Amino acid sequence: MSFQVSKVIVSGAVLALIAACSGEQNQQTSTDADSSSVAAVEGPSLVQQTIPTTDELGTFDTPVSGLAVWEHPDVIFESLVLAANGAAGIIAVNFEQEAVASLPGTFETGLALCYLPDGQTSAGIIAAYDESAGMLRFVDLEAGPVSFVEWDITGETEQLATLRPLCFGKSANDDRLSLFAIDAAGYLSRSFVSLNREALQITPATSLGRSDVTTCASNDVTGETYFLGANGSVEVANAFAETVSFEPFMDLPGGEAVELATALRAENVSYLLAMVSSEIASGPYVIYAYALSEAQAVGQFTLGEFSEITAVETISAFTADASNFGGLYREGAIAIVEGNDTFTLKLASWSAVSNILDLPQTDRLDRRDIGFRPASDDGEELLLQLPELVSEPTVQ
Repeated sequence: MSFQVSKVIVSGAVLALIAACSGEQNQQTSTDADSSSVAAVEGPSLVQQTIPTTDELGTFDTPVSGLAVWEHPDVIFESLVLAANGAAGIIAVNFEQEAVASLPGTFETGLALCYLPDGQTSAGIIAAYDESAGMLRFVDLEAGPVSFVEWDITGETEQLATLRPLCFGKSANDDRLSLFAIDAAGYLSRSFVSLNREALQITPATSLGRSDVTTCASNDVTGETYFLGANGSVEVANAFAETVSFEPFMDLPGGEAVELATALRAENVSYLLAMVSSEIASGPYVIYAYALSEAQAVGQFTLGEFSEITAVETISAFTADASNFGGLYREGAIAIVEGNDTFTLKLASWSAVSNILDLPQTDRLDRRDIGFRPASDDGEELLLQLPELVSEPTVQ
């Protein structure tokens, strides 16, 4: 396996201080930052902040083309970071610096992760194009011991030879998922994926006529999906509309945008994160945070040093998820791969992002639970009806 665990370990006592440190750093940075660290963003000017990098999980021998954070269905502390690691396959790394499973194949174009909105298990779907097999594969993870399992696919399976996935669209009010992918002609396409008994059914891919889209991210509650196009323009569309109509959402400031991710929170307070390769601020990248409800910039930050963990200098892969991953990451995590020669997997806590950017405090919203509707064996909604309890007469 091409993953080596990190020798850097931050003690639990040090990590327990991070919430307090986050508050202090927020006040200090706001006071001490000079004007050169302020980038021009949509809305009011925002001081660039530094978020502490709280874990270094290990290094990969070869480049990583995509990341996702998988939420364990039963034991949150056993959640995993998934990395599409080229010819080394998809590697699953736990938060204890262990590579616990790998999926053989060659995955050079990233991966997409989502959870089915119905069924008794809210099962996960990981979609990734396997160059060695010449097809798009759909897998999930089984727990205890952790292993990858292949989904059975029905429907338009011939198209799996050409589709390279970007992201899933999901809505709490729809039993399907929308799969956005790049087709054989290089255009953005949409298919619908749904659960049909124990298999996934996929509909024919419909071309959306866009050749400039490089990545996307979903608001799993509303079905709105955000697409990154040319020149840093971000557009939004309803993933389940009969006709997909792209509307302007924002123009990212300067640099080359690389990746989008969403951090979903309750009370309609959710965020779009955009990682931009840029010389705007103090380094070669900056991460912008936008409120989805207002298309308004709420902060920008880089990932700095913390304890024995060095600051992140460059980012080659990026993702974020505000689900519950336990411990320091009970409010969510940012996962990145640093470097262009060595490839180091690092984490930052969403709690630190929220504290330092002074975001509204709202309840967590776990992606696996969004739209979850338990069903009976015959597919109907499961309703439990308890009989009335009647006291038996006493026999004299």
